[in-house]
Amino acid sequence: MNKFGILLTLLLAACSYQIKIKTGDQAFQSKQYANAIGFYKNEIDQVSNPKEKAYKAFKLGQSYKYLSDYDQSLGWFKKAYDLNYGLKALEEYAIALKNTGDYEAAILAYQELMQELKGGMEYKKDIQICRLNLEWIKQRTDFYYKLTNYTALNDKASDYSALTFDSTKVYFVSDRLSESRHENSKFGWTGRSFSDIYLFKNGSVESLPEPINSKSNEGSFCFNSIGSKIYFTRCDANDQPEDFCKIYESEYINGSWAEPERLDLGFDNSNVYHPALYKSDSILVFSSNAPGGVGQYDLYISYLGNEGWTVPENLGEPINSAYDEKFPVWYNDTLFFSSNGHPGLGGLDVFKTYKISESKWAPPINLKPDINSEADDFGFYIDKNFVANDTVFQKALLSSNRNFNRQDEIYSVELRKRSQIAVVQGPKKFKWEVQANIQFVTAESYKSSKQIPVDSVDLIEKVSRNSVNSKSNSKITLKLLPGESYTFLASKKNYLNNEFSFTTPTQPELTADSLFMMSIVVELIPIRYEEEFVIPELYYDFDKWNIRQDAVGSLEKLRGLLITNPLIRIRLGSHTDCRGDEKYNLELSEKRAHAAMQWLIAKGIDSSRLFHTGYGENDPAINCSCDSCSEDDHQKNRRTTFTLIR
Repeated sequence: MNKFGILLTLLLAACSYQIKIKTGDQAFQSKQYANAIGFYKNEIDQVSNPKEKAYKAFKLGQSYKYLSDYDQSLGWFKKAYDLNYGLKALEEYAIALKNTGDYEAAILAYQELMQELKGGMEYKKDIQICRLNLEWIKQRTDFYYKLTNYTALNDKASDYSALTFDSTKVYFVSDRLSESRHENSKFGWTGRSFSDIYLFKNGSVESLPEPINSKSNEGSFCFNSIGSKIYFTRCDANDQPEDFCKIYESEYINGSWAEPERLDLGFDNSNVYHPALYKSDSILVFSSNAPGGVGQYDLYISYLGNEGWTVPENLGEPINSAYDEKFPVWYNDTLFFSSNGHPGLGGLDVFKTYKISESKWAPPINLKPDINSEADDFGFYIDKNFVANDTVFQKALLSSNRNFNRQDEIYSVELRKRSQIAVVQGPKKFKWEVQANIQFVTAESYKSSKQIPVDSVDLIEKVSRNSVNSKSNSKITLKLLPGESYTFLASKKNYLNNEFSFTTPTQPELTADSLFMMSIVVELIPIRYEEEFVIPELYYDFDKWNIRQDAVGSLEKLRGLLITNPLIRIRLGSHTDCRGDEKYNLELSEKRAHAAMQWLIAKGIDSSRLFHTGYGENDPAINCSCDSCSEDDHQKNRRTTFTLIR
């Protein structure tokens, strides 16, 4: 056969595949879910057999589910169940209720499943998750995420997986129509255009040029640390069932992107996508549905060596679940990803984790509302270039289909402190007045009585926080009620917040109007990274690492510091005295630092904010020869410290 004959045969084979799509089942099996919906809707009206109708309704529910249109899938799964399709339809109906945020109705559906199965204990966990979601929604914290639709980026199409490499550019994925994407070029799965990578700069949007974008689908991506390489997902555009998504790499050379090369990560007969490159540029995390995993889509990790990328390793449990883990994103040492298998609000929820040892990861932590919703939430990317200010502590980008039309859109995210209501209550029926004069100093200026101005002081009441604006003064005077306990939170830029409490004296037997004056000095600690602070009164008995009762107060103060400064991370360090074997002392100090860290975790501090190191006898506080050190010297050397880390 000559070359022309071979080419003609191949073209006819490709065309014949498209012609064969004549039914809903054929479209569904080919993953053309948007096309399948049209076929099934036509077919369900033409069949009279209740069993056939139930089947078509169930497949419609599945098709809408794969398009993340949970509102539509909800109705079709309910119809299938009413037509006696079976308990699988009821289970999908319960999941759809959860994915649309109707947790109370979802609980009832799961309870019905348990009754139908005369037990069904596997659904008990789903009921607990729905109840947990209801509790999360009610919770109110001092800090919150403000989400704003990024209207400058979003189109009528699906827009997602945004990231910013510097403060002037935002890159994202979209299946919008463009000069290279014509209206008759549609992806069978979604029924919309194929997706490309776009750049938003100076108020306008442009698609990345070839060879990055192609006739295929280009999806989630990342850059290396200096922006000279891009790693992106590409899925073939042939709509063949055996087509797979893979990760490609391209380098920016002499003003243009080089021809992308597919990364050799194995898994030839599986999808490999959603690359996330660690800051060292030598660790890659991605998602794949390769066989032998924990669930349907798992996260894998690969390392760059002299001979290329290593054979990927499954991150395993507790990261991967029985369902899907996708869209990983690194922020420093924290790995964010989305999952529909861990307890969440519905659909894909954003979680975070981090390594706690060479081969062990911390259990995933749900970011809760407002980052997560009942819909799909993914692609959570924290802006590394943003500098925190008094109002906004962190900026990020998030993708979600929580909008009314269930289309993926990009949201700008700000971590803010809840606005405070200015209220100052003074005595009303009392002639006995208490006046508190509060001054603010740094640790260095305390002895010289040099005061410093503060940005704000908040009076914390039992139900709400009321602000007492200090107007940048170094001293405030308040009239307070007698016999009451008060807690204040003082804050200043580049200093750690400090929460302090006191109780005013009770009313005495009065013979005349009286005024009681209180003078309070509050120390503010400057934020200095990698500077060691000794935790006072946190000592250990000889050869022991347990937390002594007289040390609890010091740890409580450190816990309070972490609570009032929710964005800081610390490294706990422990030191021993010089007695004993040097190697043994190093191990002992490691246990002591770990014990202090575990105490804080047990008291509710997020483990991702805590690290620990044992120094042994190498850095004594009292530098005396071991034989001449007093017992008091030894005890001061047995100390624990903390250091602010970035």
